[in-house]
Amino acid sequence: ITIPLVIGALTSWLCSEEIGDMGENSEARNSIRHRLLSQCREQPHFLRLLTLRLLQVMLEKPGSLAVQILLLNYLSGRGYHDSTAAEHLQTSWSDEEDERYKHRDSIECSSPGTGKPVSRTMAPPNINKIVKSYLTLVPEELRSTGKEDFDSYLSDAQRQYRETCTWCWSYGWPREAVTPECPSETSSDVSRESKAEAEHAHFYEGPLMQLLLDLLETLPEQDYDINLQVTSLIASLALLPHPHLHEFLLNPTLILSPGV
Repeated sequence: ITIPLVIGALTSWLCSEEIGDMGENSEARNSIRHRLLSQCREQPHFLRLLTLRLLQVMLEKPGSLAVQILLLNYLSGRGYHDSTAAEHLQTSWSDEEDERYKHRDSIECSSPGTGKPVSRTMAPPNINKIVKSYLTLVPEELRSTGKEDFDSYLSDAQRQYRETCTWCWSYGWPREAVTPECPSETSSDVSRESKAEAEHAHFYEGPLMQLLLDLLETLPEQDYDINLQVTSLIASLALLPHPHLHEFLLNPTLILSPGV
């Protein structure tokens, strides 16, 4: 299926819930979305695998609403980030851009010669920090491939990322992972702390992200093909150039809100 209208209609039918209620207990038990995600946890085995593959196809379809409905609607408020933990420290790669982002002029900052807005979140040095931080988790003598294989894999990942960015460009996603400013926000320390506590208390990562995190936690008990599909799905999400999704999934230096 390649027609955008058909993709949008099918995605809405499979994924949509009642608008306005996105809490942890808001999933309608008889909704198609609830049944779809529940099937990823239950037997028979082949249905779990096919359902995970269906989710990946929906999320990867250009023009699909699945990413917005299942993921970004829950992460866009950045409630996973504890912005009050260290007010005077840079707690994420985008934090030092917050004030400039909120009060900047209509003229966007651009990378020299590219015309594209500067993004600290997606900057190559910060991406390299992510890769190196995860590589250090596995001792070199236990790694299954050598440097040549890794370079080949990295080249393929870069190609996939460029292709993903091409079809995501029209979405108008933000360049930085910054916390949205509340219109009623005041300069009072008490008000800011109360606001932060309220946001953190109500953060919910969404049913799909919750499912993926649960499946990651139970990797040792699951079949190999299920684990392969789960990691493939998460890798596809990591390719999406949305700063909040990128930050939540990949930033190892991020200070998380209590309970996240």
